[in-house]
Amino acid sequence: MIRRIWWEAMPGYAYQLLVLLLTLILIPWQAKVLGADAWAVVAFAWSLHALLFALDLAFGPLLLRDLARDLPKPVLVAHYLHFHQRYRQAALILTAMAALLLAVGKQLRPQLPMDFASLLLLAAVFQFQVLNACATGFWNARQAQWRAGFRSALFLLLKHALATTFMLFIEPAASLYLLGFVIGAGVEWQLNRRRLLGDLAAEDRFRNDQATEPVTGVPELSLAALSAFLTLLGSQLDRLWFAATLPAAQFALYALIAIPFAAYLSLQMPLQRSLLPRLSRADGSAHAMRHYWQAHALLALPCLGLAWLSPWVLPLWLHQHQLGAHWPELFRQLWLALAGTVLMGPVGAWLIQTARWRVLITTQFLSLVAQALIFTLGTNQWQVFAAVPAAWVPTIAGILLILMQPELRRTFSRHIEPR
Repeated sequence: MIRRIWWEAMPGYAYQLLVLLLTLILIPWQAKVLGADAWAVVAFAWSLHALLFALDLAFGPLLLRDLARDLPKPVLVAHYLHFHQRYRQAALILTAMAALLLAVGKQLRPQLPMDFASLLLLAAVFQFQVLNACATGFWNARQAQWRAGFRSALFLLLKHALATTFMLFIEPAASLYLLGFVIGAGVEWQLNRRRLLGDLAAEDRFRNDQATEPVTGVPELSLAALSAFLTLLGSQLDRLWFAATLPAAQFALYALIAIPFAAYLSLQMPLQRSLLPRLSRADGSAHAMRHYWQAHALLALPCLGLAWLSPWVLPLWLHQHQLGAHWPELFRQLWLALAGTVLMGPVGAWLIQTARWRVLITTQFLSLVAQALIFTLGTNQWQVFAAVPAAWVPTIAGILLILMQPELRRTFSRHIEPR
């Protein structure tokens, strides 16, 4: 099974490699062209986008679980349309809530790097990206990972090409940069929609004798959404906090340095798209859980190497920016913290799969409180280095959960089936 898993994950990793190349090569240049003020707006917009995209982090595993089952064709179509409707409704609600909170935040903190035009464009990008995530989730669940990966890579290049063109030939403004992503995401959704209609009409990988599975209901989707929101709020809290407390130039540089960490965390997604459907099947879940631990241990190892190489890697990567002596040390410490976060990744997957929502959400809430206290009490003394102890909170929480959950400890050797 392990060969099959890595074969299915390969297009996802090819896509992540493309993201990494754009992160290392194109984005620092784009930030230089935009300038510190405009890049601060873009960086803050992407932080908000990542926070809102907790929606896909919440619904994605449930979509993979439900659509991976062998279902009669009408039931499969009904399940997909159900998820599509939930994605769209939740995206509209989250957008309205974010706009309201940002309006209040702008009154309290006028230095927040966001204007009305950029907010509208960000909302449009988010709406399209959510629907695109639902489409690629369908293909991943139906073992069409190569199609999903190829289309995602193609349209990512289109978005960056449009944004760069507007930035270079019209004006290096944050609103024009974001407009390129709006147009690219809109084109992606229209083409995805056409292809989905054909796939849903032709889908025949089902067994008519299979018992109909109930579609995931609103209560579980609500718990999943809350869990994912807390997770991403914790992962983006450093950028949101520093955007409100640091000068624009310092925040812009921190946001640029923090980009590789989000990109590296996304390396978990290709494995998740292959392993989560298997965790839904009793005959393969034990092996899938063991592969989950093994794969995340392998993903954590390069973080240690990058931490060691930080004094050379960071100046080489951001040579066109003015870097103080403390930035490589911050880069090194954040890579070490990221290794622990990646290693604890299977803990959350196991809690979701076994429907231990109360344990998961309580842990995430307490972790968020701990991070908020670190930033509140430590920013004045440590400045950007307050991000380091905050980055270790998910690792500590994962270790505590392993110690307190005997069944979770046993997943190192064998998986306890979901109740």
